[in-house]
This record gives sequence, structure tokens and C-alpha cells, in this order.
Amino acid sequence: MKKGLVSLALLSFVTLTGCESVSDSLNQMAGLGVVSQEQSTFDNEKIIKVTPNFLFESQSDWGANNVKLGARWKSSQPDNIIIDLVYDSSSSSGSSYAQINSLEINLNNTKHSFTTNSATSFDNSGYNSVSKTIYTKSQNAVVIPKELLEKMVSADSCLIRINTNKGYQDSNFLIKRSGGGAPTALLSIKEFLVEVNSEIKIE
Repeated sequence: MKKGLVSLALLSFVTLTGCESVSDSLNQMAGLGVVSQEQSTFDNEKIIKVTPNFLFESQSDWGANNVKLGARWKSSQPDNIIIDLVYDSSSSSGSSYAQINSLEINLNNTKHSFTTNSATSFDNSGYNSVSKTIYTKSQNAVVIPKELLEKMVSADSCLIRINTNKGYQDSNFLIKRSGGGAPTALLSIKEFLVEVNSEIKIE
């Protein structure tokens, strides 16, 4: 009986691991949470970035929030991180674009607030004849201390609120995977920070 339970547990683990690998691959193919590095040919500045990835309000959620989170680090400003916030929608939803105003972070019950310093940029996919809609993207960014982001990924509690002209969206930043197994912004940011810290050590 015990051997059967152990075998079942191992099978469940292998199945789950396999599903996670597929989810990770699909995310990468979709350009979600992809970490990359580049160097400017003008001034040799090094830039490490991770493309925006999904945020979820609770562990059981299968559907992600409208706003995704990514990040950028520049060697000219090693102590700061640019947090990219992207609001995805469609013309058929009745809320095509959103003005992204600020990011609030509740880290272990201590609140931090950061306001965007520029106008939100808007983009769209053009008309999709299959879905018969236009997919839209609103994007803005805030700058936070690198030290704060380091604390966020290892915190006991970290909730974030993204404020737009349409209201706000709350997310639990510490959720690693959605209810369906898809990797979240947390895993992408952790990988991003490993690359950043490796680059800082080299310099």
C-alpha cells in the first residue's frame, strides 16, 4: 500500500513537472518573461531586461490580471530598476486603453508608492480578422530601488497594486504559478536578478 502511494506521488510529481516545463516553453515562445542582455554601441552601457509576465490575485486563479510586469536594469544606474507595466485589452472589451498612473507595493505590511514619470504609450495589433477585434497595449514604467526588488522576491508577504484611470488591480507578487501551472512575473524577476547580480560582480 505504501509503495503504491509513493509511486502515485512520484507519478504526480513527474506529471506536474512535465506540465510546468510545457508551460514554461509556451511562455518563452510567446515572449513572456524572457530575460535578455544587450550593450549600447554608443556608450557601451549594458542593459538587462525581462519582458513583462503575468500577475495573479490568488493562487487558484487561472485567468491573469490585465496588467503584466517586467523590468530593466542599466549599468549607468546600477542601484535602480525600471519596472515596466503593460495593460493588455481589446477593442471588443469596451476598455481598449488604460492610463497607468502608479505602482504601490505592500512589502511585509510596509507600503511603498511609485508614480509614473511620463505619459502612457499606446499600441495595437491592428484588426484581427479571426477574432474580429483589435488587441491593444498600454505601457508605462516606474523606477524603484534595486534593493527593494531584491526584498520583494524573498519576502514573506508582498502585494502590489497597479493604479490606472480605470481603477486598480491588486496582485499577489509571490505567486510562482497560476492555477493552470503557468509561470508568473515572480519567476521571471528572480531569473532577471540573477543576471543583474552576475553582471554587477563582473564589473
